[in-house]
Amino acid sequence: MSVKELALFAGQGGGIYGSMILGWNTVAYVEKNKYCQKVLRQRMQDGWFDNGEIYDDITEFNANHAHKYRGLIDVITGGFPCQPHSVAGKREGASDERYLWCEIEKTIEIVRPERLFFENVRGLLSDAAIIDVCRIIEGLGYQLSAPLLLGSDDCGNIHERKRVWIYATDPAQQPRNACGTETTQHKKQSASESRNSNQQFSNARIRSFEQLLSESNVPEPVFCGMDDELPDRRQQLTAIGNGQDPIVMATAYRILSGEFL
Repeated sequence: MSVKELALFAGQGGGIYGSMILGWNTVAYVEKNKYCQKVLRQRMQDGWFDNGEIYDDITEFNANHAHKYRGLIDVITGGFPCQPHSVAGKREGASDERYLWCEIEKTIEIVRPERLFFENVRGLLSDAAIIDVCRIIEGLGYQLSAPLLLGSDDCGNIHERKRVWIYATDPAQQPRNACGTETTQHKKQSASESRNSNQQFSNARIRSFEQLLSESNVPEPVFCGMDDELPDRRQQLTAIGNGQDPIVMATAYRILSGEFL
């Protein structure tokens, strides 16, 4: 049975590709950036992402829609806003207007999933806000694992892109043992399902560059012979900078959930 995900702060879907590697089904997306919404819709239309509602704002989602997903969601994920914690910013933490943990807390309370899986920049670990994050999660009755620092370089890439990964489970909903890890039989089943999912991902969804070029709807470049046109360039760079590395996301989840043990 597929894991059902509610993706908060979904961006243009870097983390969703990680969910695909894990074999999850993304039921709904919360993302306020209009360009990222456009990308998510296009990926659904292309058949890459699961069809689901895209909600514009987490505050409005909590007020009017979150209740519809109670009992339907296995895991809430999200790369929550990093600006309050980034070493490149003012590091105002919980004082920053972009600090949205109060809204994330509401989402968790309303939806009450079995698992929580969040991501942020490494600066979170040296910010007092990490205490607030952990306090809120544990105050809601979840069993919190130690945060994991894992980056792209740890997963075979040439750039670092270190990220903090936060994982927690609800003991009251666990179809697993007391440590939050799966039973041996279930782990074998999950590993088999994961391999099958990865194979399907490779066979059914990845199209070669040559195939893309052969399609009639791919326009010829008109600017200096470049294949990448100028429209949305700034939005693209911003979305990529904020996005998750899919392989790192999937690897971090497998480590924290005990699938690699």
